[in-house]
Amino acid sequence: LEFRRVLFRSRLVSVVGPPGIGKSRLVGDLLRNVDPGVRVLLARCLSYGDGVAFLPAIDLVRDATGIPPGADAEAAVAALRALLGADERAEAAAAPLVRLLGLAEDAPDEASMWAVRLLLEAVARRAPLLVVLDDAHWAAAPTRDLLAQLLETEDVPLLVVATSREPLPTRDEVRLQPLEPADCDALVRALLDGEPVTPETGRSLFETSGGNPLFLEELVLDLRDSGRLVRADGGWSVAAGGLDVPRPLESVLAARIARLPAVTREVVGCASVKIGRASCRERV
Repeated sequence: LEFRRVLFRSRLVSVVGPPGIGKSRLVGDLLRNVDPGVRVLLARCLSYGDGVAFLPAIDLVRDATGIPPGADAEAAVAALRALLGADERAEAAAAPLVRLLGLAEDAPDEASMWAVRLLLEAVARRAPLLVVLDDAHWAAAPTRDLLAQLLETEDVPLLVVATSREPLPTRDEVRLQPLEPADCDALVRALLDGEPVTPETGRSLFETSGGNPLFLEELVLDLRDSGRLVRADGGWSVAAGGLDVPRPLESVLAARIARLPAVTREVVGCASVKIGRASCRERV
């Protein structure tokens, strides 16, 4: 409810919390329920790789315009001008955008983010626009400059939602908190087809996961799949020694992956190397 109230009054919202706390699920719920008349543009910040500093802006421009990589520069300029309009500011924005897309010899410069802002405003004038920026804690200077530019946007139906592990310079922030014990019990029951766990097991799962939804989910599934979660009087119970040593989320995920079929493990391994954190449909 807090998230929806913030959306109604804001231009730029950050959804903040540690890994696994539910940022992506919250934004995913927003995207599933967005009005059909709203245009949606998606971008993600990466922690490493060639050219990552400008990648979110490049993805937004390509998504907004349909200009593919390696397009003809003159055709790209024509498409940009058609979308931006014919005034002096729009004319001045075309050249920085062409440089940003790598269709000119010159490298992108500080004018590029101003031009991206103008482009997004032009898109928003045609239809309400929702921009989602994922993993903004990895945003490089150009992307942070773009966020600052978008803070100055007015008089167009444009909303930016950025997920981050750390606070961002946005007008509004939704900070996600760990689950309470009762919420953990409800999630565990849902994972176990509506069956409860014993009170002692419920307390152990809550303390081990720290109320982190992703950690709790993976922990419960790991215990169930490994046979360490057994039926007992009063509900499911963790077998002796099952939770003696607290484990980080990474080790729980590693244990789950180790029990996958060999072919599936190979696909996951290749994806982790080839795709890394940029797990988008096109690269899969």
